[in-house]
Amino acid sequence: MPTDLLWVSLDGTRDQHNRRHDGSFDRALRNIRVSQHRRIYIHYTVNRENIDDIPVLAQTLRDEQNIRGITFQFFYPYAQGELDLALSQTERRRAVQTILELKRSGVLPVLNSPASLKRHGREHLALPSLALALHPGTLYAGWRICLRS
Repeated sequence: MPTDLLWVSLDGTRDQHNRRHDGSFDRALRNIRVSQHRRIYIHYTVNRENIDDIPVLAQTLRDEQNIRGITFQFFYPYAQGELDLALSQTERRRAVQTILELKRSGVLPVLNSPASLKRHGREHLALPSLALALHPGTLYAGWRICLRS
């Protein structure tokens, strides 16, 4: 059955992504380029090690015809022995500022709503989603994803 949207996880530039994902950056990008799917979105989990890669990856991806946009989430530890990659509050605020600047620049469409991003900068990561709270800006951002062709 065909999918409406296809999400691909890229967590930083080639070197940064490959450290966490078994050297898969080039393979993922190659598959994106040859895909017949026209609604591919990038999912980026921001962590302590890839925070500075956000604008660099956006520049790398901006001319990829099949990529319709990017969404960000912040690393959240599951206490299962993973590395300490969670951002400090200062780092979260810096990441939010970088993402908001990227959103304003139009280099690559950022799908997160400004309200959701600003909340990540102010509050702990484990708070409920603004979508679940029926926040209008967040719902509108999701609705726009569904309308993109």
